[in-house]
Amino acid sequence: MVAELRAEPVRIVEFPGFKFVHLQKHELETIVRDQTPSWRSALSSVGGVYLICDEETGKLYVGSAYGEGGFWQRWTQYAENGHGGNVELKEMIRCYGPARCTSFRYSILEIADVATSEERVLAREAHWKRVLLSRQHGLNAN
Repeated sequence: MVAELRAEPVRIVEFPGFKFVHLQKHELETIVRDQTPSWRSALSSVGGVYLICDEETGKLYVGSAYGEGGFWQRWTQYAENGHGGNVELKEMIRCYGPARCTSFRYSILEIADVATSEERVLAREAHWKRVLLSRQHGLNAN
């Protein structure tokens, strides 16, 4: 099924730095599909805490990436299936179809060395969930 046709192909710029990552779903898909070197290198080198914003509803999802592969490994899952295994996002896609995740935007809240412990990264993720109220008003069920 074709979701949309674009007059011009999506052009991805070189990795802009962690503070400036703000990707639309189709941009993330292109970066992962093309294995864009500057993006793959940067996103594989660190983990940390990321944010997915649903532009349609304004709801937020806070997630984390840790261990080998860092953000690249984690975000590849979102590029492939839209939900990355998240219960709330899976349900949204089940109800409204795969095109529903085209309004998602991906950004990085905090970076951590890939050697940072899982416990430390999860503690920082919990902090951002509290700050952004993503459990009460967003897409985090946990």
